[in-house]
Amino acid sequence: MRIRWSSRFRLKDQRGAAVVEFSLVVVLMFVLLYALIAYGLMLALKQSVTNAAAEGARAAIGSDLQGSYAASTDSLDWLGSKCCRSDGSFSPQVAGAPLVINPGTASCSAADPGGPQCVTVAISYDYAGSPLLPPLPGLGLLFPDTIASTGVIQLP
Repeated sequence: MRIRWSSRFRLKDQRGAAVVEFSLVVVLMFVLLYALIAYGLMLALKQSVTNAAAEGARAAIGSDLQGSYAASTDSLDWLGSKCCRSDGSFSPQVAGAPLVINPGTASCSAADPGGPQCVTVAISYDYAGSPLLPPLPGLGLLFPDTIASTGVIQLP
């Protein structure tokens, strides 16, 4: 009889332990899920910025710098209002947007200024000022301040 009483006492003593363990695990799982989603979005943004710089540089071969700017903005249209103007007007920096697109033409070599010309498209996104997800306290140190890429192509 004494053994039964102690086993009943232990069962009563551990009621609610599952709820406490679940609450601790849910918090950790939420932070892990948030970090995975945030990292995936930053990786997608970096890939899009790199692709937009390359597309902008390639588009400058057949057109002018305005065509280069349009090709770059087409690759970044998934950013919506954080990207560019919807009317497609050429502007190196859209007011109020965290994205800066600077196409320019210069000599490919500083040693030979009269040599072949290169188009350089530099794109920079201010991630610290305009994150894609709201920051989670404590994880802001892991995210970059700026996501940038440059595309360069030599004109024929």
